Amino acid sequence: IPCCANYNHFRLSTETDKIDARISLGIPTDAFVLGYLGSIGKMYMLDKFFQLFVIATKNRANCHAVLITPDTDQLKPLMNSHLAHNLLERIHIKSATYDQVPNLLPAMDVMVSFITSTYARMGASPTKMAESFASGIPVVTNSGVGDIQEIVDQLDGGWVVDSLSENGLMETVGNLDIISAKGGKRLRNVSRPILGLDFAAKSYRSVYKKLV
Repeated sequence: IPCCANYNHFRLSTETDKIDARISLGIPTDAFVLGYLGSIGKMYMLDKFFQLFVIATKNRANCHAVLITPDTDQLKPLMNSHLAHNLLERIHIKSATYDQVPNLLPAMDVMVSFITSTYARMGASPTKMAESFASGIPVVTNSGVGDIQEIVDQLDGGWVVDSLSENGLMETVGNLDIISAKGGKRLRNVSRPILGLDFAAKSYRSVYKKLV
């Protein structure tokens, strides 16, 4: 049972939502925005997120990044160690409550979710992916974590990076326009039957019935 999202809470992002979110965050409305959502920790490979961002800025003069996280104090040292000073002004950080997140997600063109691939991660299911799809935002993620590969492939919901090497990240950057085009109403509609709370409730109910 994948970690699902409340599709009534995370609404479909519109062009107006995108503009409003970017204005509130100080992001140019015509920028291409890579996004991050959630806590900061070693398993989330922020170094690879920043590496992807740096490569993207070399290919796109208008590339920015937004990180929505409660761990803002932990984030700043990471930024300083992985980013040149001239890129720091393109990074936008925001701490937000659960109720505020749906108003900020539309700022993103693509959400990035890199998670360390370990034996324990075989059972992982990032909730941020469902929340992103509910908003109609595609994801860039890595293989070897839970059933992410199968879900993204099934939904045509973004891009799964096989290797987080320099070449793998460069290939990802070269396909960002294709990846972002996978978003919108279609993505929300096809993901809801398998990542909406209704599906989760039915799945859990069926497990309990089998136990009884």
